[in-house]
Amino acid sequence: MSQDTTTEALRAICTDGAAAPKPRPATQSGTPSRKTAARRKARSRRTRLPLALAALAEGGITGNSAYAPALRGLARMGVIVKPLYFWSPVALFVFSVVVFSLAMGGTALACLSLGVMPTPVRGMLNAGPTVFTLLIAGMSVVFTAIHWLRARAIGLPRWRDL
Repeated sequence: MSQDTTTEALRAICTDGAAAPKPRPATQSGTPSRKTAARRKARSRRTRLPLALAALAEGGITGNSAYAPALRGLARMGVIVKPLYFWSPVALFVFSVVVFSLAMGGTALACLSLGVMPTPVRGMLNAGPTVFTLLIAGMSVVFTAIHWLRARAIGLPRWRDL
């Protein structure tokens, strides 16, 4: 895989368009032949990323919706990150717990330090840490379910099968 293809794939992450490589050759039934699939199997993240973005584009998911904003920032810096739809449910759950904890905890901490207490933040702080934890866990389960079930619905291959 050339450097140009990887650069195009990284550019597609940062924009809403998908720079997809040529589609896989298909047999008469419409599925790739085993020889072609075995020959084209990617070995590194750099070679898998364009194939993953092509599979997402076939399913109607573009670069912007395949990555969270923080991951798009990493991609702009040149770090090869798997699209969220190729993550395992456990990884999605842990990622969302961290993101939601930082967002909600940061908001609560900022409000406490500034002395400004909007009603939703006051309600969250008055409810206590148990409600805060359950709220984050619930939102994380929903986030995980949305991404994992959508990946299964459009028939994405596993990352290691690319």
